[in-house]
Amino acid sequence: DGLTEIDTVLLGSSDDREQFFANYFSIGLNAREPALRESIRQFYQLATPAMDSIGMSLVGKYYGEPNSPFYDERCYILMMEEAKAAALLDDAEQIRLADRKALFNRNRVGEKAEDFGFVLVNGRTTSLYNNVSGLTLLLFYDPDCETCHNVLSALSQDQRIRGMVSNGLKVLCIYAFGDEEAWRRHLDELPPFATVGMDKKGVIVSESLYDLKALPTIYLLDENSRVLMKDIILDDSTLDEIEENICF
Repeated sequence: DGLTEIDTVLLGSSDDREQFFANYFSIGLNAREPALRESIRQFYQLATPAMDSIGMSLVGKYYGEPNSPFYDERCYILMMEEAKAAALLDDAEQIRLADRKALFNRNRVGEKAEDFGFVLVNGRTTSLYNNVSGLTLLLFYDPDCETCHNVLSALSQDQRIRGMVSNGLKVLCIYAFGDEEAWRRHLDELPPFATVGMDKKGVIVSESLYDLKALPTIYLLDENSRVLMKDIILDDSTLDEIEENICF
């Protein structure tokens, strides 16, 4: 609104250009898919090849990087699909997009989560499906990840989580990257009420069963291992939703 013209003056400065795109991507997070597709389609059609390239790089930076505050896999894939339709992706980029779409479409809300085997602290081998008997918070982490450490510490101390655990919520913490020494060295940092496991064979990563670009990665599963919530950030709003599922 209020922007009557986009020209080389507006987009000539790299700082002004990036601010323009940041505003655009922020709006895109709330846009309906058809409108967002049409908007980016027009951009790719009207922009010069150089600006197409800049736009695509910023799509990756803002929507495609897990540490970006705008990170959104849906929007990233949508915009890269339109770039493909505009013949802007080379063969390697098209293969990477196809792989990313396949991973994104796994473990979607409403679908059954992918099963996998893991080893418990006592050495016993089990699987996800054998450990989900009620509402379950499934958390993938790395013991050497500072963000994971902070989230796990907060989880251990959160009185609302402890109350939910008392009311039947199960917490399953899985290390998927195969370094057993690192895993065992940090076991005392995990919540005492959690079931803890490790994928010693590395199947979760090698077969891309879950999208673990950003850790920790957290899902909420029902008693049938169906995904209720995906890519959870444990804030008050999320805890409210989890509590509602427990009550339900």
